[in-house]
Amino acid sequence: MRDEDDAEDAAQEALVRAYLHLKRFDPEKASFKTWLFSIGTRECLQILRKRRNLPLFSEDTLESTLASSDQSARDRELRDAVLALPTNYQTVITLRYWHGESYEGIATALHVPIGTVRGWLHRAKQQLKEALS
Repeated sequence: MRDEDDAEDAAQEALVRAYLHLKRFDPEKASFKTWLFSIGTRECLQILRKRRNLPLFSEDTLESTLASSDQSARDRELRDAVLALPTNYQTVITLRYWHGESYEGIATALHVPIGTVRGWLHRAKQQLKEALS
């Protein structure tokens, strides 16, 4: 989110919305984790849209997830390549590879068809491959 206050606001709003709409949760459609993650993701995306599509994570956040202070040049190159991707590609790469979400979970969280998730991941990986070669 790049801003601790925005992140706290999004988390609080997501929890309030989840509580208010708990009756709508259907365990047949998704796990509770995916359902709650979906609500949180929508809140974050709404804030980011207001800020003109800034990336979903800062360089500091990505750096801390990649490695410790002994980060290799290749890791820095990967970080820069991911940050250069369009926001939707950054999002799916982050959800899939840093948060371990399934294609179905990502599709649910982002409210897009699973085919869109597959396409975005494919194109994101292609762009990363070109940038890193």
